Amino acid sequence: MRCASVPAFPPLVMLCGLLSCIILIGALVASAEAGRMIARYLGLAAVLLASTSLVGGFVAMERMAAASSEERDE
Repeated sequence: MRCASVPAFPPLVMLCGLLSCIILIGALVASAEAGRMIARYLGLAAVLLASTSLVGGFVAMERMAAASSEERDE
């Protein structure tokens, strides 16, 4: 059920968030199971990049919602 004030966002935005979550979970599992130090560093880099992408997606969706509600108010 959608709220009337929030438009339907493109499925691509939702898929990017889902992909970031999957990468984040995989990176956490891989870095926890890693035996070598280079694998742990690569896992840490993947966690940081996926977290940044996930937070950026939420920020972008919030800005799109705010812009959409401003357009409707005018």
